[in-house]
Amino acid sequence: MTANDMANRLEYLIDRTSSKGSPGFEDEELSALLTKAMWQFIKTNISPLTNLKRQGIEESEIRNQGFSNLVKSGTATPAANTSENFSAGQFVDLPSDFMYMLSEDATTSQISCASPDVYVNCSVDVVSHNDYSKLKNSPYRKPFIKNDEGLVWRMTIGRTTDGEDGLTPTYTAPDRTLKRHELITDGSFTITSYKFRYLKYPPEIVVDFTTVANQKNCVLDDSTHESILEIAAGILRTSTDRQTVPNVPPIQNFE
Repeated sequence: MTANDMANRLEYLIDRTSSKGSPGFEDEELSALLTKAMWQFIKTNISPLTNLKRQGIEESEIRNQGFSNLVKSGTATPAANTSENFSAGQFVDLPSDFMYMLSEDATTSQISCASPDVYVNCSVDVVSHNDYSKLKNSPYRKPFIKNDEGLVWRMTIGRTTDGEDGLTPTYTAPDRTLKRHELITDGSFTITSYKFRYLKYPPEIVVDFTTVANQKNCVLDDSTHESILEIAAGILRTSTDRQTVPNVPPIQNFE
């Protein structure tokens, strides 16, 4: 469905659930409501701990396809070690639409034993700052490279500039720099390339009945749209303090 189709469908659902009919909504109100419902759908289903079926976004075909349009690939080149880094650490900037990491690996400066034209790829383990403090001196659990296998640690660190001052209305560069990760080795090699799959931030849904070309559609798969509409209708019913007793489980429970 387009954004305008979703808005029409939402107003239909509200009219059907109200004996007196619902008031009309401005395009801006419908846009905000549908965007809020989309985010609630994402946050409810992104973790196995927050949905009824206890499945994450890639643990069932239904959810995998529903979120597929948010999955992107990225490759970045880490910077050289600086005084801000931990020992043998390298900062790497992430894409501007980066939300959550799904999978990652790192290409190193170490030449493969099997071929002089190939460099060793390492697995990446996420560690907390507390883990780093406890494990950095462990000879068995810290980063390593041996033959054609290796391990790199990845830690999360804040942006260089977080945009707190809000110097521009868009809240983007130059007052807000990119998210960053820090990749840490054992010091015997460096990371030359960081390759990953991630979940991107979805753009807002924009309803525009005046200039149809200006509408911005929901980027989630069409199979999720009815669930998002039911969430939006539920938000409206809650905001008007009108309680309903559903005779069937909400459709979003089956995602």
